Amino acid sequence: MKYVVPFLITAILLMSFAYSSGQCFPAYSQWQFSYEATNATFETVNAVTTLYVENGVAKLSTLTLENLTKGFKVILNLTVSLSPESVMAGLRVFVNDEIIFHKIFEEGGNYSVEFFMINNYPAGSNFTLSFYDIGGKLKVQMQPLKIQVPGGGLSEGLLLTGIGITVVFAVLSILAVIMYFLKPGILGERREKKEVTAARKERPAAIRKPLIREEKEVDEEIVAAITGALSLYLGGKKFRIISVKASPWKYYGRLKQMRR
Repeated sequence: MKYVVPFLITAILLMSFAYSSGQCFPAYSQWQFSYEATNATFETVNAVTTLYVENGVAKLSTLTLENLTKGFKVILNLTVSLSPESVMAGLRVFVNDEIIFHKIFEEGGNYSVEFFMINNYPAGSNFTLSFYDIGGKLKVQMQPLKIQVPGGGLSEGLLLTGIGITVVFAVLSILAVIMYFLKPGILGERREKKEVTAARKERPAAIRKPLIREEKEVDEEIVAAITGALSLYLGGKKFRIISVKASPWKYYGRLKQMRR
């Protein structure tokens, strides 16, 4: 049991390292705004970007700061408001001229948009968010955009190793505890202690066994002979026999006769 705790601590540290090894690019805040619509506005306050577009398309464009590798995850949180006149509204994401994601807003509310890069793109590529609304008005509040690097390779291996080690030693610890409490000696001692304790509680403080006097049987012939001898010796005086003890010679004689 003393080796279990260090192994568990090591496994937790490995998992923490593997989990924290995934990187996340800085939020993109330097957006260039353009639109082709009846009306559109754009502003950023306290890292929250608010975009408004009426019957048309509004675009937010920026240049990527790092290389975008296939499999990178893009995270975008949006709050969408739609007017009743809106026929269709949504979001398209472009890298250079390639569409990598399309989302249709069927109703207003909070949206958590997550998608992955489908190709490799070098740093300095044109990254564009295109919001559109047909026939109505669309208002979008957007949290800072982030691109997360997948934790593959060594970090993923460490994560799986840590999980495996943790599960194995957790199971072994449980089995060790169960086997410890199921030992016959321990169970027997505990049962004996419980029985002794219960007996002490049930037993009265003072119990005295009645003294039983065992009276040995004496033949009537011996009593009669002793009575006659005493009567002759006392010359006819009255007397009373209190007790007569059996003579060992009697049992010796009986034993001698049985041996014959």
